[in-house]
Amino acid sequence: MKFGTISTTVLTATSNRITVAVPSNITPSAMKISVTVNGQTITATDNFTITN
Repeated sequence: MKFGTISTTVLTATSNRITVAVPSNITPSAMKISVTVNGQTITATDNFTITN
């Protein structure tokens, strides 16, 4: 999984939920999130906003 271009660690994943660790070097802002599974990448159409 990525927040923009920053990769993160997936802590748990089910068929409808992903729990991740937010990287400490991420800047609060709006960005796309993407998930790659078995070589297929899906990118959100809407921005995801990280705040403090």
